[in-house]
Amino acid sequence: MRRLALDDPESTPDLVERLSRDTSEEVRYRAATDPRLPAVAAARLLEDPHEHVRQAAALHPCLPVRILTRLLRGTGNAETAARNPALPVEVMRRMAELMQASVRASDGRRVVKFV
Repeated sequence: MRRLALDDPESTPDLVERLSRDTSEEVRYRAATDPRLPAVAAARLLEDPHEHVRQAAALHPCLPVRILTRLLRGTGNAETAARNPALPVEVMRRMAELMQASVRASDGRRVVKFV
C-alpha cells in the first residue's frame, strides 16, 4: 500500500521523504528513485544498508554537487555517481582527463593516477 502512494502524482515531497524512512527496503528504493524526494533525504539514503537503495540515491538528480564529488572520490558508489544526470560538465571533463592519465597496475587493473 505504501509503495502505491509513490505512484500517485498528487503525493507531496513530504510524503516521499517520510516513505524514504520506511522499514521496507523496497519502499525506500522507490522513494530514492522518486523525483519529488528532497535532496537531504537522497543524501541520507546514500547510507542505507541496502546497496540498491544507495545506488538509486547516488543517481538522484537533486543531490548537491559537493556530495556527488565526494561520492566520486570514494569506492562505494563512485561508478553510479558518475552516471548522475546532475553531474556538472566540468566534473565530467576532469574525470575524462584522469582516465587518460590512468596507468595499469602490475596485475592489469586500471588505476587512476592523480597528478
